[in-house]
Amino acid sequence: SLQPSPSMDVRIVVNPKASDEIYIVSDGLFHSSDSGASLTPVTFGSQIVQCIWLDPADPQRIAVGTNLGVEISNDAGKSWTLVSRLPTEQINHVAVDSQFPYFVYGAQPDGAVLGLAHDASDTTLSPVGLYKMSAAAGAYVAADRTNSDLIYAGSYLGRLTKLDKRTAQVEDISPWPDARSEERRVGKECRSR
Repeated sequence: SLQPSPSMDVRIVVNPKASDEIYIVSDGLFHSSDSGASLTPVTFGSQIVQCIWLDPADPQRIAVGTNLGVEISNDAGKSWTLVSRLPTEQINHVAVDSQFPYFVYGAQPDGAVLGLAHDASDTTLSPVGLYKMSAAAGAYVAADRTNSDLIYAGSYLGRLTKLDKRTAQVEDISPWPDARSEERRVGKECRSR
């Protein structure tokens, strides 16, 4: 049964090439090839799965963010490799850009985004940078599909930031004019009641 912890969301990812095949992140990682009618636990080294990514071009390639870091499968979850050069941090969200060699980005609970470069010659990941992009925990990360130098990060407080890796500039592109001021204003209103 799916029993997520109170601090975790249930996430469902659909295979872009086979709509009946889904992966569910809850109190573990589950796989279904019949649209969720039956679920099979996916086992690997970690106990706590935070997020999952399926390669849109090759859904056999899967990345999961766990309490141990990032684990990668190139055979639809039959075997897994823990990315050993990644700092052992909680990764709440994983994104991969469209360049080759590709970069893997992981959002950490403190609002930092870790970027790793894939080395096609030895099929490992190499750290390329730790970017402080978001001011709040619960960050999500996305790579721009048309410009691999742009990375976006957001938080549950509504703050949205954009990093240009070429210039190392982080820009606040939140939906309201100043998400940080709004965050403080709402917090003060709540405390004063």
